[in-house]
Parts: sequence; C-alpha cells; structure tokens
Amino acid sequence: MRQRYKPKDDKPRSPAWLTSLLNKPESPIQPFADVPLADIRKAFENIGGDFPPILSLSQAAKLSHLASSTLKRKVSEGHFKLSVKRNKPLLFWRDRFVKELMK
Repeated sequence: MRQRYKPKDDKPRSPAWLTSLLNKPESPIQPFADVPLADIRKAFENIGGDFPPILSLSQAAKLSHLASSTLKRKVSEGHFKLSVKRNKPLLFWRDRFVKELMK
C-alpha cells in the first residue's frame, strides 16, 4: 500500500503570487461615491432642463453614456437599487443615480 506524503505542518499553502496580492496594502484613493446629494443637486442647477430630478430611461442613458439596453440589463442585475423605480416606465431619481454611477 502506498503512503501519501504529509507536510510537517497542516496549513494549506497558497502560491506566492496569491500571497503577495493578499498582503498588498489598501489603496489610499477614496471612491467618488462619497459625494453628498446636495453637491450633486447643485451641479445640475444650470442644466436642469436637460436632466430633471426624475429621469426617463433615455435621459438616464444619455447622462450615463450607456445604451438603454445596457442600462436595463444593469437594473435587472441589481445595480442602481436606490435610484430606480422598477415599473413601467422605468424611472430614475437623478441625484441618487449619479451617486450610484460613481461607485
């Protein structure tokens, strides 16, 4: 009967490249999603006619530079949970939508 080799310690070993990735320090760059809603509202004061507080699918697609079909898919995958009204027609709250886009 053949005996299996057992290492001296029972710890699972990971490859060196995986260990180096896991031991990297966090990036000091903060995400953009921490912009307050008041600042987003203020940014849209001058262009309020093009992008009202409640956006249709086509307006949201124009604002995000995504195709409307891509935007629909992302909504169905669970993105934009806080900024979408999931009925027909599909509507987006502009300020929350921008904040979730920046995540």
